[in-house]
Amino acid sequence: METTYPADQLETRIVSSLTKVFADEELQALPQHSGSALRGETYSFQMAYRTNIHMRSLQVHVESELLPHIELRTVELAPAEFVNYHDADEFVLRMTPGLYPDPLFPLNNERGLTGYPYQWRSVWVSVKIPVDTAAGIFDIAVAITDSQGNPLARENFALEVIPAALPEQKSHIQRSRVG
Repeated sequence: METTYPADQLETRIVSSLTKVFADEELQALPQHSGSALRGETYSFQMAYRTNIHMRSLQVHVESELLPHIELRTVELAPAEFVNYHDADEFVLRMTPGLYPDPLFPLNNERGLTGYPYQWRSVWVSVKIPVDTAAGIFDIAVAITDSQGNPLARENFALEVIPAALPEQKSHIQRSRVG
């Protein structure tokens, strides 16, 4: 039997790819609904989500002209026991061991996302912009539905593609010859 969930039980927010979305603390990051990238660049952002009840088989859907170039991954948690030295400065994320958001895994929409009560989690959205993409602003809608397709949340992101590309990167590292 499929379960439907009330939409008011799911909270979402688009945040920067630089934000660490910890499961066990309040998300302080402000919403980010736009960004810009050069042709040939990969641009990433996250859709953070939190539920008030246990939710299973949540589905993630994307609508965009750039859809063929968008990859979705889940940000999973990794145990971290030794997170800093005793003399660390005040700029570290945390001083305590615990579960840290780090590994990215392909989103499996057959299984779907699981919403754990009162835990922030996130979906990593990567847009690999082809070098021949037209300049302009592209809308990216990220939606979460229950397994029956009933809408629970939707966030919109505007990605501006700038009409320029980075030149090919050249390494200045010299290889040493051994022997």
